[in-house]
Amino acid sequence: MTTQKISRVQNPLENGEDQIQTFLYAIIHDLRSPLISVEGYARRLKKELGFNVSEEALTYLHYIQESASHMNDLLDDLMDLAQLGNVDNTAAILNTQSLISDVLNEMRQSPNGGAINFQVQSDLPQILCNKKRAYQVFTNVIGNAVKFIGNTKSPRIRIGFTGNEFLVEDNGPGIASEHHQKIFELFARFNAEGIEGAGIGLPTTRKILESMGGSIRVESNPGQGAAFYLKLPLPNKQNNLHQPFEGQRELILKNAPATCRK
Repeated sequence: MTTQKISRVQNPLENGEDQIQTFLYAIIHDLRSPLISVEGYARRLKKELGFNVSEEALTYLHYIQESASHMNDLLDDLMDLAQLGNVDNTAAILNTQSLISDVLNEMRQSPNGGAINFQVQSDLPQILCNKKRAYQVFTNVIGNAVKFIGNTKSPRIRIGFTGNEFLVEDNGPGIASEHHQKIFELFARFNAEGIEGAGIGLPTTRKILESMGGSIRVESNPGQGAAFYLKLPLPNKQNNLHQPFEGQRELILKNAPATCRK
């Protein structure tokens, strides 16, 4: 195929992607403005009413604020999706241990996070990534585990490194094999009744990783938890082959002070 023919094929595709991105930006902008107003009026109404209102009315106001907050989160996810074509992959060597610690501090503030036993391997390798995108990747994957672990008895999430991949493993309900690929498709949701989200986080994560030359995959069976494997760029000086997660020293990060165990 000649260069001219390739150009004729590529240009419509690129124009189509630009139109989709512009469309998403327009939707986000048009929805964000009234959403800000709804949140603002709800806060003002709650403040003005003070204690001169029934418990039922306060509950309705709470629902309004919660719904607006959820919608705002969805718009943030859509913005991330719209910006994927312009991902800043300016890379730097990052301390993965510190990055994960920051992510977990955020996770503990979520409704399920405080009850989860987070276990982090103590010798995670450094990564060569854009810090914002790396943080987003780990936040999406760990956050997904936090949401879906549900009412699991003694909930546990482990973060480690094995072979040449990072591992995020939970002891939640697991994922059926026929859904292993579909969960990375946009807006796909399975067994998610009562769980917040729109099916954007994992597809966004996959696209970010692919833009870095990385990847993500899942191994899981129903009732046996799920293990997500993430491949991210490593500094050249590091050996890409690490010992398996099992048997290594772990840094146990929970709500109590950190302790080490073998």
